[in-house]
Amino acid sequence: MPTTQNIAAGKVPPVAIIISHQNLGGDVSSISRLKALKWLDLSNTDFHGLIPPTFGNLFYLEYLDLSSNKFEGSIPPKLGALRSLKTLNLSNNLLVGEIPKELQGLESLQDFQIFNNHLSGLIPSWVGNWTNLRVFAAYENNFDGRVPSKLGFIYELKTLNLHSNHLEGPIPGRIFTSGKLEVLILTQNNLSCDLPVEIGNCQTLFSVRIGNNNLEGNIL
Repeated sequence: MPTTQNIAAGKVPPVAIIISHQNLGGDVSSISRLKALKWLDLSNTDFHGLIPPTFGNLFYLEYLDLSSNKFEGSIPPKLGALRSLKTLNLSNNLLVGEIPKELQGLESLQDFQIFNNHLSGLIPSWVGNWTNLRVFAAYENNFDGRVPSKLGFIYELKTLNLHSNHLEGPIPGRIFTSGKLEVLILTQNNLSCDLPVEIGNCQTLFSVRIGNNNLEGNIL
């Protein structure tokens, strides 16, 4: 069974580490020494404590999956240095705090999943800078404020799942104008006002779930 000790000693390939679905634990910070690493999957193990900020030194990393562990504390701002990152999955942990502003530079990001944590604050408008994003899943957290209209500037976005938060205000019509949105899930929030007419122009949309809100008006 792989351990963090033999990973750090260079006894496994240095470009990709996949040790998911194992009953492991301990300190994972030693992995940060593997500077050439491109793929790191530690999902569904038993790691806990803080996410090591030194993971932000893995500058070539394209895939980082730390989901389904017991990581706690905040998302390290230093992860914003991973400019080659395409997938960031921190879901199913015990994370708290806000989405750090340092992540706004992750312009190569295609898949961002942070669902089922205890994250809070606003969903920042700068997520519109992630123009390559295809999946944005932040459901089952404590986010409040409005759904950012700048999500509509992400023309590659296919899945937007923000259910079970404390979001309020209208559903921005701008998110339906990208032309590629397929799945929209906003159930169990505090959204209000009419359903935007722009939804009828989004021909790619095949799944819409917006129940348990305060929406009103006619369905045409």
